[in-house]
Amino acid sequence: MPSLASDPTPGDFTRFYPVAHAETQAAHPDRMVSIACTRPLKGEYVSLLADRTGTVVLAAFSRHAPSDAEFLLDRRRNPEATRDWAYVWDRNADGKVDYLAYYLGTDLVDTSGALPPDFPRGKSPKLTADQLDCVLHHMRQTFYHAADDNFDGKADAAVYPHRDAATSLWVKGFFAVRSSRYDGRVEDDWAFAQRIDERLGPAPRNANGFRTRIDPAEGVQGEVLLGGWNEMFAAINSTIQACGLGNRLRRE
Repeated sequence: MPSLASDPTPGDFTRFYPVAHAETQAAHPDRMVSIACTRPLKGEYVSLLADRTGTVVLAAFSRHAPSDAEFLLDRRRNPEATRDWAYVWDRNADGKVDYLAYYLGTDLVDTSGALPPDFPRGKSPKLTADQLDCVLHHMRQTFYHAADDNFDGKADAAVYPHRDAATSLWVKGFFAVRSSRYDGRVEDDWAFAQRIDERLGPAPRNANGFRTRIDPAEGVQGEVLLGGWNEMFAAINSTIQACGLGNRLRRE
């Protein structure tokens, strides 16, 4: 097993995002992982799941103690399988998760800049057969990303899908928010299509904050966007400590 000699140098989530994003676009992990440890926490169960090498790569939350990974994650086997799970990494090898990619679902993702001109707009558009084929061709798994770049257990950056204001079904890119001073206040934000280092202007906002929801009128303040991840980091890391699995976390 790798040692726990940690690197105190602050991380850079923009450098690691492409690695994590590539992982999220692989096959659904239900048949490729097994439960390494489960612990109760605040009325639910937190499970750590390992790949075939024994490396912990995923954390999942469920209402009931799971019997195995497929029952926990696979809705074909268990209609009540959890959707509350995330890929996890320990970038500085200190035995704690500092980057996660949290499963959102599947969406029409097309970062080319435009849908076909006849594609209907609105929240629940009625689609022709050709338009449905377009949707199915572009369906991708989507995730939220959160990073603790100074390794203090709190989120300093996050990435969200950028939904078109007129057609919320369409994820046309992504956007990032960051607290470079590590104080939970967002002072840097930008939209991007595929490469996180190719900025396309500011993140989408409305009068209520950053636009992260299906409803384009809803908005969330930056401090809430980042602070909302702190409880998840704490829950995962306390479970890692209780299970004694800090030396089995996936590194960069």
